[in-house]
Amino acid sequence: MLNKTNTKKGESIMAKLIIDKNYKNPLIEVDTECSDHYEKNIQNQIAGAVSECVLCGKGIKHTSKHYQIVAGLGNYQQFIHKDEWEYAQSKENTDNGFMGAWDIGTECFKKLKNFPNIKSYVEFIKPTKETA
Repeated sequence: MLNKTNTKKGESIMAKLIIDKNYKNPLIEVDTECSDHYEKNIQNQIAGAVSECVLCGKGIKHTSKHYQIVAGLGNYQQFIHKDEWEYAQSKENTDNGFMGAWDIGTECFKKLKNFPNIKSYVEFIKPTKETA
């Protein structure tokens, strides 16, 4: 299943479901980063960033809303279904390319939000209060 998700600015991300023997549910595979400026964004992080979006490289502050995915098969662009996150992080996982958890910023999530069942693959992370 190939699906093109559109954004308000006319940008789109190609995503598809893929099947892998290591998982019961299909994985979502995003074809490319959401931004052509990934490297530039990584090099020019915002002050106070505690993480960056795995798809565009923009900094994420702990006071910002964002999302998290768990990636597998040696590629952070392959999202594991939330029902299998516990298995994916266990020693029983046979996926030698397990990538762990990664953050996605709200701008990139908006580019993915129309993909069918995307909420079964991402978890919303509430912002935390800034400490002095």
